[in-house]
Amino acid sequence: MNVEPLLGPIQPEHACDGWRLRGDGHNWHLIKDYGKHLGVISATTSTTCAWQITTRTGDLVREASAGADVGAARDAADEWVAGHPG
Repeated sequence: MNVEPLLGPIQPEHACDGWRLRGDGHNWHLIKDYGKHLGVISATTSTTCAWQITTRTGDLVREASAGADVGAARDAADEWVAGHPG
């Protein structure tokens, strides 16, 4: 059986604290609904990820690299939204 490797550091166990796992099993994303904003964490390389905050209509509000630490990406996105409620 030929199995493609997973792309990036995001794994199913990273889906917690309101973050939901999305993807096809080879390229995972984490999604979080903040109400006014949506958070997305996605792989940027096989070992790194980035987080972004968009409006409900998809306009990009904030984006930043998070290196290999998916937990830090979740925390940074949560912190940014908490500091920008309006």
